Amino acid sequence: MLQNKPMELLLNNIINVLKPIIQSAYFPYTAILFLIIVILFLIPKIALVSTINKSTKLFNNKKYFDVIRNIENFFKIHKYDKVLLTLLYKSYLNIENKQKALHYMQLMIEKGFINDKYIKLFHNTTMAEILYELNQTQEAFSKLFEIEKEGEYDARWCNLIGKLFMILNQYENAIYYFERALFISPKNIDYYEDYIVALFLKLKEKSSQDAMSLFITHAKKESIFIVSLNNIFKKDYSNASLWLTKANFVGDEIFECYKQFLLLYCMFLMNQDLNSQKTSFLISLDKALHSQNRESEKSRLLELSIFLLFFVKDINNANHFLSVGRNTFNLFSSDLDKSIDNVEQIMNEDRINNYLKRINTGSIILDIFGYSSKRIFMPPINYLKREFAKITKDKPQSEEMKKKILSAYQRLTDRGFIKVNLRIVKLFEYYPKKIRSSFSTEKDVASLRVFALSISYPHTGALFVFRRSALYDLTYALFQAINKEIEENNLESCFFFFNFALDPDVQHYIEDFPKIKIYDQSRLALFLEESLELKKSETSINA
Repeated sequence: MLQNKPMELLLNNIINVLKPIIQSAYFPYTAILFLIIVILFLIPKIALVSTINKSTKLFNNKKYFDVIRNIENFFKIHKYDKVLLTLLYKSYLNIENKQKALHYMQLMIEKGFINDKYIKLFHNTTMAEILYELNQTQEAFSKLFEIEKEGEYDARWCNLIGKLFMILNQYENAIYYFERALFISPKNIDYYEDYIVALFLKLKEKSSQDAMSLFITHAKKESIFIVSLNNIFKKDYSNASLWLTKANFVGDEIFECYKQFLLLYCMFLMNQDLNSQKTSFLISLDKALHSQNRESEKSRLLELSIFLLFFVKDINNANHFLSVGRNTFNLFSSDLDKSIDNVEQIMNEDRINNYLKRINTGSIILDIFGYSSKRIFMPPINYLKREFAKITKDKPQSEEMKKKILSAYQRLTDRGFIKVNLRIVKLFEYYPKKIRSSFSTEKDVASLRVFALSISYPHTGALFVFRRSALYDLTYALFQAINKEIEENNLESCFFFFNFALDPDVQHYIEDFPKIKIYDQSRLALFLEESLELKKSETSINA
């Protein structure tokens, strides 16, 4: 009974408070006002939560059209929401409607949902990649230029900037940024492919042999074209054919046709019987033209093929595909007489020489890898001058700057150590979820463990480990403990940062832990340049 008295007292007090309100003459109006407030504020919130939950479930089940319909119906009545806009643009990307995706990504910026500079880095880089795929290279550059400061330390940003310089035939600049991308992310095979193309095309400064060795070590099978063209360039047509026959491009009609194209070209130059190879080429060309590939890719391939057929003296098929090109792809539209349907009438000396030059110098690689289809852009001249100046440097960072950066890192307070390293986590396009730190003044060791989720969907977990010490203290047992932590938390990867150059023994046994990616003092210094907020030659630490 004693336990019920406080509850009774509470109820009596509530009744005493409400009684005069209920008995008041204004109570009906107060009730109506309350209901209006509920309708105006509470119901939209309930609708938002319900729509987010339903749309997320649909998205996870890959029902992208249902996601789009559900969210766009919601936006007809209610205001825009960051989570829903994210689900919406990603759904459009998954159904290959990139223009719609870009529309909603731009809307997120306009509505002020992209404020954090690291989220903006991820957002703008993603938009730039889409714009690049749509041949809107100037717009892609603009998006990348907006985030230049942070982008210099992002592998995706550097690689895309390199591609844009490739379009301008600025191979030195392209090589610089591809090398920077690989310095940041050395195990990304896709970056090697672009890098090798740039190396191959810049033969005066980088040998084609470098390209071949890189292909053998790192690159995907598509890079076999580079090795083959290298042999064509050296007039070693037998070896070029041998490399091409090793490639298998089942499911990719464009690549398969380019393969047959180069094989036929080599056989012609070796004075071999062309009949069987010509048949294979014609079959692959027909398949490529009826494939689901982009019209620009098919048009580019068809134009080169018409020249090849003329070159190998198959005039009948050359005329046939000329007609196809004229009627379907608007090829040779610059010719004054649109009625010309004979290949011999359009093959003037300049065109033939240009065609042979593209193959013999390897610039056909731009067609194969899609660079030549991109619309040329002209970035601001001051920016270009600044980029050219960077290329003159032998290393991404001067040794003097690197020493200043690492010295500043060593002097950071405990709080500053955490703050600076969390910025690095964000540069990797991850968001910190949980952190653990330890500081030992006796051993002069600072350690930070950050459990983080990727910004991009689907969100993957990663562990970031930052270790700063006065003495080199890396051991096999340390990496064993970290690897155990990765497995226990079901994480995809671990990024380990350390303020010393790695000992050769560590480089050897780290192979036992494939999920752990090590960033020694050189790579650490690169990211610290941004995270310590350096200004020219001065080092300012905002910690």
